[in-house]
Amino acid sequence: MTMGVSGASSQLPISTNGVKSQGSTGEAPESSTFQELVDKHLDEIGRAQVAFDQYRKQGRHDLAGGAHQWAQKQRVALQHLGLQPELYQVGVDLSQRFTNQYPAEVATSYDPAQQGRILRADHQLWMEKVNQAYGNSSFVPVSTATPTVEPTPAVVQLKSPEVVTEPSKISPPPPPPVEQKPLVKKEGPLNTAPPKVKDYIERVAKEVNVDPNLLAAIAHNESGFRLSARSSAGAIGLFQLMPSTAKELGVNPHDPYQNVLGGAKYIKDKIAKYDGDIRLALAAYNAGPGNVDRAIKKAGNVKDWDVVQAYLPRETQRFVPKVLRSYT
Repeated sequence: MTMGVSGASSQLPISTNGVKSQGSTGEAPESSTFQELVDKHLDEIGRAQVAFDQYRKQGRHDLAGGAHQWAQKQRVALQHLGLQPELYQVGVDLSQRFTNQYPAEVATSYDPAQQGRILRADHQLWMEKVNQAYGNSSFVPVSTATPTVEPTPAVVQLKSPEVVTEPSKISPPPPPPVEQKPLVKKEGPLNTAPPKVKDYIERVAKEVNVDPNLLAAIAHNESGFRLSARSSAGAIGLFQLMPSTAKELGVNPHDPYQNVLGGAKYIKDKIAKYDGDIRLALAAYNAGPGNVDRAIKKAGNVKDWDVVQAYLPRETQRFVPKVLRSYT
């Protein structure tokens, strides 16, 4: 994982105003769709930074990792729009921008790690505007897509003397009418687990302070929720603990409750080890932290799953996204 979103090395003005074409004179026109996108992406980075700090204080490293990833998505969008990186890159503290407009406690009312399972009141409207502006259904435009942002230079006027060269506006082609299908809530693995297993996971999640949905996703992929699961390598039970790992954790892997307890302790330790990055933590769960550390070293000491995964076993490369798909 790259540097956490809570880092603070510089300060951006708290808000931005309208867009002016380069070389224009007189008053700036009213805020455009482009300006609204810029402001909202910056607000969301500030929200994520506030949420990151709150989750870290609560010991919720899994959710802190989600907040970090949410901020990174906003940065990718701003890069796509052409905003100068020094105004939003990791290390720029935008938390004050958020807290000057909203109470700090609302920063965690939407949980990025849950991928929309709990929506803020304004989130759906915001996402609709983003999708319309970018001209596709993806939140952050992918590099292979044809950008819908016109490359004509313009200037975003900040409250300070700083100015940023920007595309002048967004003018996507008018999309054809699309019939909106009702959202179907995905049934997560926790709700599909056998009652006894679900009870074990929920009790352990409270005891260890780990998201029960993450534990259920791991158990679902490791054992299919089978209490008596055994692997050819000797891994045991719901969380497929190796005997040596179980001994190190001080649990009996043959006891279902202690097996869940051992798995929860292990993944929580790895989430902390990799600074809240759930993907690297899951990689360590599957391949062992030694292999992950060696992969990070080969990747140039960059703690980024997208880079590190190339140096990990194929099984681990498949395991991590499978668990995340179940989790989210």
